[in-house]
Order: sequence, then structure tokens, then C-alpha cells
Amino acid sequence: MSNIFATRLKAARKQKGWTQKELADLLRVEIGTVSGWERNYREPSTFEQVKKIADLLDVSIDYLFGRTDLPRPEDRTVPVGGKQKKIPLIGTIRAGLPLLAFDNWEGEIEVAEGLNADFALRIIGDSMSWVGIHEGDIAILKKTENPVHGMIVAAGVEELFWSASLKFFVQESGGTFLRSANPNYKDIPVGPDHRIIGHVVCIYKDPPSLQAYKNFLIVKENADTKWQNAVQRAASLGLDGDKVEQLITLFSKLPQQI
Repeated sequence: MSNIFATRLKAARKQKGWTQKELADLLRVEIGTVSGWERNYREPSTFEQVKKIADLLDVSIDYLFGRTDLPRPEDRTVPVGGKQKKIPLIGTIRAGLPLLAFDNWEGEIEVAEGLNADFALRIIGDSMSWVGIHEGDIAILKKTENPVHGMIVAAGVEELFWSASLKFFVQESGGTFLRSANPNYKDIPVGPDHRIIGHVVCIYKDPPSLQAYKNFLIVKENADTKWQNAVQRAASLGLDGDKVEQLITLFSKLPQQI
């Protein structure tokens, strides 16, 4: 059974503001059935049932089962001669102003008229490089303040003048984190000063440079070297990946001692 389905079903239900009973009534099933799905005891038995769940929660089936991190598919194609619209390219954000206020604009970007997007951000840095998002790319985003686990979001620490960057929104081990797609960066616990302004719909990008590829190889080699001894030691003790993960989970629940 897929723990991803259980996690995303629960998150999408809460996003709607529904209780388990309310979802069960809409699906015409017992509340215990919904509870079983969310506790990863069982999964829906038919495709028709899965489709009804996805339609009610306004997400895609692929999203529920972890085949994509976008809750809803977007029409990103622009037919020849098709209509386009302009959305603001957000730069430095000024406290006290609405996100899309003109003073926060760096410029404008043209996108397909049917694309469900509100604004764009220019990527700075390499914190998401391991999923193919590089400096200079343009992220197209939909406004949201209530993301669900697995989304790529734009977030930052709200100050008088501040900027947002892309991170995975992660809820696990009882905490909420912003996670880079680059092992050089640690998870950032979401605190009261953090503000999440949107989730990524798509990425506009230029072809990656040779230097970007070389930088990726350097980071990967360093990460591989750091883990090599740990992997060899675990193997010598008869520990496979699942057992190591169980030990890490157990250790994370113990009181931290210095």
C-alpha cells in the first residue's frame, strides 16, 4: 500500500476543510473506510472510486499516488496564434503591500491565457538544481498560503524588504520544513516569520550551461564520498536501506541529548 496516497488524501481533505465523515458522506462510504485509507490500512478498491475521490478533492489521480507533485494538471501549451496574458515578475517584496502590488514588480512575463497562474519569479542560486531548476530560470506560480506536502513553493522570511525562493514544502516527523533539492542545503523549519506566497505551476528555462553540469558533478561527488563510509559500515552489519531508515526514524523520536 502507498503511504503517499494516505498522506496526500488526508492533506487534500483538510485543504477542503472537510472532516472524515463529510468526505465519507460525499463518497457514500463508511467513515471507517476513509479512516482506513488515511491510516494506510487499505486503498480504494476500484478506479471509479479513486476518480471520484480525486474529483471531489480537486486533485489529479497522479497526484494522489505520487506520480506528480502538482495537485492539478495545468494546460501549459500555447496554440499557434493562441491568446496570451501577462503576469507580473515579482522581485523584491515590500512589507505592508499586497504581493502583486506594482512596487513589487521586476517586469512582466507572457504566458498562455488558460494557464492558472498569478505571478512569476526569477530563480537565483542552486538550491533546486537537483530537480533541474537552475539560476536564471523563470518559475510560474499560483498564489497560495496553504500548500500541501510535496508542493514546490515560493517562500521566504518576511522582513521590510525580502525575496522568495523555491523549496519543497515538506510535512514529516511531526514538523513542517522547506527542503532544497541540493544536499548542500539543510532543511529549514517553517517558523512564524516565514511566508509562503505560491506554488509552482511550471518552469520557463533556458538550456543549462556546461558549467551548471560541472557544478552538479562536483556536488554529487562530494555527497557520494560523504555517504560511502556509512553505506559500507551499514552493509558490514547486515543493514539494508529499510533497516537503516527504521533506525533513523527511531532515533529521531528519542529525546535529544548533548
